Amino acid sequence: MFHAELWTQCEAAASRYGLQRMPSQNLPGLSDRPGHINQGGNSGYQAIGLAHQFGASRVLLLGYDMQRTGGKSHWHGDHPRPLGNLGKLLPNKWVLQMDRLAQDAVERGLEIINCSRETALRCFPRKPIVECLGE
Repeated sequence: MFHAELWTQCEAAASRYGLQRMPSQNLPGLSDRPGHINQGGNSGYQAIGLAHQFGASRVLLLGYDMQRTGGKSHWHGDHPRPLGNLGKLLPNKWVLQMDRLAQDAVERGLEIINCSRETALRCFPRKPIVECLGE
């Protein structure tokens, strides 16, 4: 059985599926507003914001490709409609938004390490996950 908290920033999804909700705002970087995250255009960005809101001091990123890897837009394949998939401009936009988030993380003392095997992100230090888990 799966035991975890399930979170969304979407009011409709929270209501429909019985999820916990952290409201979001369409602003750059990490949110300074308690109980709110910034959107950043993708769920990975929002997950970092959620970890920050929960008081994390260190975040390890896995699967933050921000590019087509192996011809796929997601590790699991494309989303069914009406969900969006990786467009031509989205990865570049996401990378720029992550740059701002990285600056905010440094200012707030949040360590973010990108452990993704392949990634377009250059704003976070990189390290293999096995090294991070051994620390």
